[in-house]
Amino acid sequence: MSILTDKTDLKTGRYQKDSVTTLKVDTKKNVLTSYQPTPGESSIIMSIIKDFRNSWQTMHLPRAEFNDLSLYQRHVIDMLAFNTYQENDGNPMMEDRLGGWKSNAIRPIIRNKAISIAAHETSRLIVPKVFAYNSSNDEQEDSAKIMSYLVDWAREQANYSHMALFRVLASLYSPISWGYSEYSEVYRQVRDGEDSKGSPKFKDMLDEDESGFRHIPLSTDQVYFPNFYEKDCQKQDFIIVRRILSYDKFCSKYPESRYPNAKYVSPGIQVIMDDANRGYYQVYDSHMMGENVEEVIRWRKNSSNKMEIDTKCIMVNGVLLECSPNSRNDHQFPFDCFYYLPINERCIAGKSLVFALQSDATIVNTLYQLYIDGEYLKRFPPVITTGSDKVGVDVFVPGLNLAFADQDVKINPINNIVGDSISIMKALEVVESSVAESSQDPVQQGQTPGGTPSTAYEISRIEQNAATVLGLSMKFIAQHAIQYGKLLMSDVLQYMTIADAEKITEDGGLLYKTFYAKEPGAAGKQNKISFDSNLPDTMSEEEKMDMSFKLLEAQGGLSSKTSLWKVNPVLFREFKYKFTIDSDVLNPRSADLIRAFDIETYDRAIANPVADQEKIFVDLLMATNPKTARNPKSYIKAPEPIIPSSVEMVANSFPEKGQASMPKPSTGGNPLPQNI
Repeated sequence: MSILTDKTDLKTGRYQKDSVTTLKVDTKKNVLTSYQPTPGESSIIMSIIKDFRNSWQTMHLPRAEFNDLSLYQRHVIDMLAFNTYQENDGNPMMEDRLGGWKSNAIRPIIRNKAISIAAHETSRLIVPKVFAYNSSNDEQEDSAKIMSYLVDWAREQANYSHMALFRVLASLYSPISWGYSEYSEVYRQVRDGEDSKGSPKFKDMLDEDESGFRHIPLSTDQVYFPNFYEKDCQKQDFIIVRRILSYDKFCSKYPESRYPNAKYVSPGIQVIMDDANRGYYQVYDSHMMGENVEEVIRWRKNSSNKMEIDTKCIMVNGVLLECSPNSRNDHQFPFDCFYYLPINERCIAGKSLVFALQSDATIVNTLYQLYIDGEYLKRFPPVITTGSDKVGVDVFVPGLNLAFADQDVKINPINNIVGDSISIMKALEVVESSVAESSQDPVQQGQTPGGTPSTAYEISRIEQNAATVLGLSMKFIAQHAIQYGKLLMSDVLQYMTIADAEKITEDGGLLYKTFYAKEPGAAGKQNKISFDSNLPDTMSEEEKMDMSFKLLEAQGGLSSKTSLWKVNPVLFREFKYKFTIDSDVLNPRSADLIRAFDIETYDRAIANPVADQEKIFVDLLMATNPKTARNPKSYIKAPEPIIPSSVEMVANSFPEKGQASMPKPSTGGNPLPQNI
């Protein structure tokens, strides 16, 4: 927060405790502001500043868990390592002529390792299973299925598959990966022609990009909390988010019609309070551009002041815009967090992949620089000149003809200081093997040691071992999926099951929104979910059957690709829902594994006389290829008609006496087993 002074030394990690209470009051420009808050607003502003001071100290306090660095310093250092940061782009400083020739090259092993793990962890989206129960704890399968469809629809609207990539990457280069979830309806003004005087007219239009379900990844230095040793973010007393917005963005997000105090906000100017006379002054913010504003939003659950319990407060440039009750029906923080590896059982932050590889990466970069420096010395060794003339470093030019006045000048290179580059390369291989963990069996890493696997057992073993290597971090991602699923489910119940206040039915009743959700997979059906408050709370089995036939007729029969669902929104909101993740979700069978199992089953079933050859041909062989799976029946040859011989026709025309004429069995299909 810009009204607080940060005096943390990034090199030593020292933090001056008194700096957190210092207000940036310019005594030469102590101009009174026109914003004079009420006593109630002043109390809230002082509470927000107090909470920010405590959380600021939590963010910048050096900790043994981070090698005596603070959470903020650990985040910055790990992020720089992930981006392969080099001072001055690796070029030597001009004034450093003696040591400036040394290499500053860095091997991007940390970034490559992080990208590789992120590719494995985001290759599929972990979606938890949904279970529903009524007040009597009886399972409601249909309600659970509908909730699953709606959560998938909301997740798609939030573009979660793309945002999850940034959440996973953040856990690899930062101690915490934060995410913010919300449902909003944002309107912006657009031109709507001109009035009679030729002036432009405007109207409010729903901003599709800023509205609806949203999931926003947040950086570690944007989120402030009071207790570092409480791992569950929902158990924190408060959470503060600080962001920098442009003034134009602020005006569209906080219009004066809804936020009257927004008129006191000026870009680049902070409103602060002087503790001496309790007056409010405005000062220029030297840490922010003149066209930006600072947005501080605090969610608080617990407080000694009852007026602040379960509230959401918004303050911009020191001006309090709003302090209202938490609008979420579940009264939770709209945040979830996770990390790559745990430090211990109580820290909210964890150990990033960059932090875990830092020691080995430092050794690799040191040896790599020594190797490059050694190669430089081999090509351009230092020399000893004897005689009256001297040789400068600028004479090492290809094709240069150099003459000396003294014929006794001798130039002798110093070669004995050059080390063995082979030993350095061997040391590099040893350290890089530690980073890549190549000392393990390649199959245990999910790699194929001898080429492409051919059997389902080999593929299943490789996939299982690869999942085991990433199993620990995948469990934390799975917990994030459950936390995010709970927040999303609460938003679904709060915003998707309510009636549209602007629309009514022909009978004057309430009109609810209709949603289309597709089942996963290529063969998944489209589901049309309609909420109807006119549905009865209880129905007999006969009434349910009649309703089912009506829905079947409305959706177009059994051959329709769309399933129609009618839902009572009141009962749907009263059910209890639970998210779980089992082993099938964490380690599902891949398409290659399923294909290998199908082909192996077909190879063994084709010789079995009791197997339905047409069915196994369609389901187990044709289904393995996307091209043949579209219309497998077209690859089945029609059976040729059987023409009986003349002898068989005569034999059938004159049966023996006392014996009825029996038709010959068809030779098509599989012969029936006979006992001989």
